[in-house]
Amino acid sequence: MADFDYALLAEFARLEPTGLVTAVGAGYSQLAGELPARANLYVVARLLLDADDDEVHVRGEVGLRGEAATVTIEAVVTKPQQGAVTVDGRTPIAMVMVLPATFPTAGVCEVVLTVEGTDRQRRLPFLVADRSEA
Repeated sequence: MADFDYALLAEFARLEPTGLVTAVGAGYSQLAGELPARANLYVVARLLLDADDDEVHVRGEVGLRGEAATVTIEAVVTKPQQGAVTVDGRTPIAMVMVLPATFPTAGVCEVVLTVEGTDRQRRLPFLVADRSEA
């Protein structure tokens, strides 16, 4: 069963053809601006795929904590046919997901990543602050 090795938010991220990730501003925990704020949330994750996992469906959701998600994106992560490295019987695959979101109010928000069909999740909380109140 596939699982997350890690996941984090970044100000910008890109997945290189080699499978490496370039991330800028990785690990932030606050988004500040005039509300309503618009942002592209870059989510960097590495999945660990078992030998029998050829592909994994991942869902990314963002919204105010405790409320329904305002943005949902689904992606399919596919194991390479050739050149995949296996460590301890699992294949690590990096991914970058971009979630375009609008935040009408300040508060604690979170990105929730889920491997579909499982209970495997990563929650990435962050604070949305109204800069005009400062």
